[in-house]
Amino acid sequence: MSLFLSTCRLLCISVLFGTKPLVYISFAFKSKVTDKVNPGLTGAHHNFCKPAYNKGWEQTLINSHYQFLCQAAMSEVKSQINVICLKNLAANIEKNTDVIVAGRRSDATEHVIFFGGDVQDYPENMMNHRDNGRYVQWNSIATAELLAKRFPTAMVMVFKPQSMHLNTFSVYSQFVESNDFGCPKHSRDFGAWRTLSVIYHEVIKNGLISLKDLCTTEKTESLQSSEKSSVEDSDNLHEVREYELACVDKVVGDGQTSFNSSVADIPIHLIGFSKGCVVLNQLLFEIEAACKDRSTLLPRVHAMTWLDGGHSGGSNTWITDRSVLKCFASLPITVSVHVTPYQVKDEMRAWIGKEKRRFVEQLTKEGMKITDKIHFEDDPKSIENHFRVLEVF
Repeated sequence: MSLFLSTCRLLCISVLFGTKPLVYISFAFKSKVTDKVNPGLTGAHHNFCKPAYNKGWEQTLINSHYQFLCQAAMSEVKSQINVICLKNLAANIEKNTDVIVAGRRSDATEHVIFFGGDVQDYPENMMNHRDNGRYVQWNSIATAELLAKRFPTAMVMVFKPQSMHLNTFSVYSQFVESNDFGCPKHSRDFGAWRTLSVIYHEVIKNGLISLKDLCTTEKTESLQSSEKSSVEDSDNLHEVREYELACVDKVVGDGQTSFNSSVADIPIHLIGFSKGCVVLNQLLFEIEAACKDRSTLLPRVHAMTWLDGGHSGGSNTWITDRSVLKCFASLPITVSVHVTPYQVKDEMRAWIGKEKRRFVEQLTKEGMKITDKIHFEDDPKSIENHFRVLEVF
């Protein structure tokens, strides 16, 4: 009878997770009942948890299944990697920034610069985190590839935050004064446009070189071999990134690289997602000074997109300063705003929705045309739909 009841539980679990019962039966005879539930992310930023069960080894099976899904996602990520990861750019001005480059290179018609949110990191870092592995499909490399598909004629640059507090909270301290959790303290003279320009030009100098141009056949075969190794070896991606960068440094150092001067004419599209919107906001605070400085990238920015911006700072999730927005509205920049209930309908952070409405209303009043859309409006707010805005905007 006990075995019968256990089998019934397995069938229920298989229905819940959409996996064949035999997988769980296999786990049942191989797993120990010592694993504990990994606590879900809590608080305003992270309110999604795995279903919790407290009945013996069924919990172990759920955990095993969860790990199986993560490993499958990791395998898919690794099989699709087609990027160059440039590390520690702008180190000479102490603004160390990793940038992931995907999509077109020398024939790009647009340069898309993206700033991601909390949790988003290299896939191996996310997999090694107690909670963040469940969101591994939204890792920085996969996001770069997703954007490259969204903008097929663009060179995509994913700018990573200068640090990840507790391996979770994105801190863009290279662009804006921030606390440990990445909440910004905006000012009009931090130098965000200058930092953006320095990092961007280092990306152009390095990112236009393809991996094929960098390495000998022997090295390339070695790299391909490392990519085919077990997905359980979480250091592989790190080794690939370091190897690619070593090649980039060598070629640039030997003076063998050049790029077409027409790059200076390519329009730039700035995109912020979630916490990454703090960078776009800081750029707005400095926009009046940037208008007077021809060395900035501002004249080339043709579009700016805010994707479900949010942080726990209590204000300035969306810019509402009238003088800042008036100056911004005078520029020929296409503005798009895409949000979900996860941010703008969060009762615990009600200021986000209010500030977003004021942001859109004031820019519209100043004559700026804005695309303003809320996605998944009829769905309950969830972190899953928060991330899915990256697919639907």
